[in-house]
Amino acid sequence: MNINEFINIIDDEIMSFAELKEDQVFSKIEKKELLNYIKKPINIGKEEALIYKDKNIEDLCYEFGIKINFINKSQDKDLIAIRADYCDYDKNINIYTDSIYKMASSFKSLNFNNINSDDIIKIHLAHEFFHFLEYNKIGLVNEKLPKVININFLGIKKCSTVLKTREIGAHIFCKNMMNLKFHPKCIDYIYLISSKQLKIEEILKYFNDLKYEYEYYKREDV
Repeated sequence: MNINEFINIIDDEIMSFAELKEDQVFSKIEKKELLNYIKKPINIGKEEALIYKDKNIEDLCYEFGIKINFINKSQDKDLIAIRADYCDYDKNINIYTDSIYKMASSFKSLNFNNINSDDIIKIHLAHEFFHFLEYNKIGLVNEKLPKVININFLGIKKCSTVLKTREIGAHIFCKNMMNLKFHPKCIDYIYLISSKQLKIEEILKYFNDLKYEYEYYKREDV
């Protein structure tokens, strides 16, 4: 199986499930409530994308007074290269071009020519634009969902929101606004393959296992 076949078999819900499982409080989510933490962020992302569909993302940033900074320096956090981030304090989107160009270059080794560095930049701009909308229009996605009990010790309970729901919404917004044929998070997995951190067989097994697990949660929801 090649990369193009891989991105065509991963649907939005499974990729969102993969995103959700990365959250620190995933294990605290009640099984019967899990689908809500996937489907509601997806719906929010889709609905918001309809408003801005097919519009130029750079023009939108200009229209809303968002400054785009291209920074020729890697921004690493916990050994993960950050490719973009948004700061609402000064309405800035930072694009870390070193990380972007490194990703685009690595794709060539797999003959994955669906997107180039400019496309990757636009994907990240759209993603961060959604976070701007969260702060300034629609509200934070994680705050729209029930909190989970993170700590329950001697009757003292501490509740937390599920932060990864914001990323689920942002990815779906990006995909639908830009009419992408694949889920934006696919490029993270493709990069892991192209940089030889993982083999495609390992990722395929991971997603097959995810599909099996997700079907279990869907049955629980019935």
